[in-house]
Amino acid sequence: MASGDSFAPPHGFEWFADQIAGHLPSVVKRQIGIVKRLGSTVIHKPSQKGSRGEREINAYHLILRNEGSQYDEKKREDTKTLRDFVPRFHGVEKMIVDGKEHEFLVLDDITINYRLPVILDVKMGLVTFDPLASGEKRLTESTKYPPQSTLGFRISGYRMHTPDGVRTRDKEWGKTFDETTVHLALREYLSARPLLEVVSRFINRLEEIASWFDTQRLLHFYSSSLLLIYEADPSLPPSIDIRLIDFSHTYPAQGKPDSNYIPGLRKLLDIFQSLQYVNNI
Repeated sequence: MASGDSFAPPHGFEWFADQIAGHLPSVVKRQIGIVKRLGSTVIHKPSQKGSRGEREINAYHLILRNEGSQYDEKKREDTKTLRDFVPRFHGVEKMIVDGKEHEFLVLDDITINYRLPVILDVKMGLVTFDPLASGEKRLTESTKYPPQSTLGFRISGYRMHTPDGVRTRDKEWGKTFDETTVHLALREYLSARPLLEVVSRFINRLEEIASWFDTQRLLHFYSSSLLLIYEADPSLPPSIDIRLIDFSHTYPAQGKPDSNYIPGLRKLLDIFQSLQYVNNI
């Protein structure tokens, strides 16, 4: 933020440095981003206004509480598995930022146990607009990255912590890759360690998530992301993880598979599997 500007995180908090995509803090737009209390193991993500914020909070509550006798065994099992794929949710907190009260979702900081985390944001779906989107919104989203309708995902950027500093890539960088070159973007993301140390572990995790999506009839996720992370410090284990994030466009599945999300997930898995056979130079 600009020096002396009144736009600042709440007292005792800082802007979360490892936020990659989403609503980043901006003085010009008076837009807040994710904040973190100094020394905390959780982050505070600003809730979006109106139905989008309500939808995300409801999704987290569903994931937490879908265990009562009114739910069938399959739904309880789907929910229990999904908990392993999302950051832990600790409820909602209201705070004053820039002179106004804002509502925040309190979530685990999944980077907390990493010394040199390497984090990638992948926005999933053949389309990123939800079923209630206006025609204008559908057109805007569809033209942001035309290869998404084939790939089923787009890369929103990464942050790579190294002993020499932090390397960042943003969504504009991600848009420079298409169906024929996106594997190069993923290989660049994986370059902080020898490729074969991490790629098989990511494949295993992606297979777990894909297996859940193949049978779950709990939720459909639009404009949601997968957050990938691994450890770049060669003296430590790779410690890969993948989490589903961003649920402001999440809807009940109504007994149907998530045909918007699954193709991109399968494509992403295929690309990681192909990287196993790349010479590890």
